[in-house]
Amino acid sequence: MKIETTKEDWKKTIIYLIIYLSSIVIAAILLLPIYWYIWVLIIVSGMIILAFWHAQKAHYHCTNCGNEFQVSILTDLISPQGLGRDNSGKTYGWKYVKCPSCGKRMKAPITQMK
Repeated sequence: MKIETTKEDWKKTIIYLIIYLSSIVIAAILLLPIYWYIWVLIIVSGMIILAFWHAQKAHYHCTNCGNEFQVSILTDLISPQGLGRDNSGKTYGWKYVKCPSCGKRMKAPITQMK
């Protein structure tokens, strides 16, 4: 069953990204000249936290076999991703992953955020 990503999902994702980017900028202003290694730690830990959250919440739809699946945190962190538009002009998020059921690699659309 394909469940569309809602506006609430988009809002929540954008808010989390704004918080993350703001913390990087503020930390850069305060820490970069002397404590650059703490700034790098903030960037890396923030990326891992966002990848963990996204891997737990996002489900993907295989366009080949119709399977719904989730990916690991590592796959979520390193896989290419982006935005696309379907035939009706609606925007959707995708991630380039391999379907665990049929083994095909594709730009799998995000179908659900819990």
